[in-house]
Amino acid sequence: MSTKNNLAVTTDQAPSSTEKPETKAGTPGEIVKAIFRWEASGVLVALIVLCAIVAIASPNFLTAFNLTVVIREASFVGLVALGQTLVLLLGGIDLSVGAAAGLSAIVGCIFLKSLGIPPWLVIPATALFGLCIGSISGFFISVLKLNPFIVTLAMWEIFAGMTLVITKGYPIRPLGPAFTIYGQGEIFGIPGPVLLFLVAAAVLCVGACQDSVRTQSLRNRRKPGCGCPCGYTGVAG
Repeated sequence: MSTKNNLAVTTDQAPSSTEKPETKAGTPGEIVKAIFRWEASGVLVALIVLCAIVAIASPNFLTAFNLTVVIREASFVGLVALGQTLVLLLGGIDLSVGAAAGLSAIVGCIFLKSLGIPPWLVIPATALFGLCIGSISGFFISVLKLNPFIVTLAMWEIFAGMTLVITKGYPIRPLGPAFTIYGQGEIFGIPGPVLLFLVAAAVLCVGACQDSVRTQSLRNRRKPGCGCPCGYTGVAG
């Protein structure tokens, strides 16, 4: 009996040969696996492959000047995307962001050229205009309980039509160096719009880490929040 018990204990304590060795967190293999488990990993891989192909086809692609231009232009889209992110987090959708940015750009030009508003005041005034036109969609969605897809699609048509009517298809220029510095200037060698995007993204990340109960309560109201970023993006772009 004692021999059988000893054999049973020895068998229970023996490690299973089928168990896989544990991998330490933070190793390159674990990082790669985590990236591919990310639902947007396909977009990241496609972007890396595209950049590699373009870099091989054009030696000027990876120059400092070209990368600065690409990052600067991407920051404008990123600012609008941050506003769209807020809308999506609250369970809504806004299809009018592109047209809202275009209309805000035209209104900013009118503020500068026709009304003679100082350049430093045009930026906040245009952002306020973007907030106002975004609030129109918010009124129809939050108060009248209309479908966000239908409302923002209609507002996109309205904003695009207003832009075409005001400009008649012609650009408004020149705006002068005192105004273009806000979209083309640099701080410590970093483009101003890129710094603004990084600050706005940091604020959004901090806000996203707050209590989920607050997010749930805001989701019930579903108010679009793209207007102000669209206003700045349009006038700075």
